[in-house]
Amino acid sequence: MDNQKSPDEQYLDKALDVLREHFDTVQIFATRHEASQNGTLHFDCGFGNYYARIGQLDIWLREQRESSSDIYEFLGDIDDEFDGEDDDEDKEF
Repeated sequence: MDNQKSPDEQYLDKALDVLREHFDTVQIFATRHEASQNGTLHFDCGFGNYYARIGQLDIWLREQRESSSDIYEFLGDIDDEFDGEDDDEDKEF
């Protein structure tokens, strides 16, 4: 089996090396769609205390969910407005 890293993994390792010089923990996620490989390629790498990285991801996910709920509420309001316009079609006369 070939233990050589792909060019993508080498790029991530370089980025990780630069970031780890300045930060205690680093976690990198990267994706790229590759039609020739029938989907999306996923890469990740990290450095530093595992539990600190997991904790940071947890904080980030919570923040994303909170900000996403605002978006979904906004979209729901817009959807309700459009639903109101169509109500006349649903009424029986």
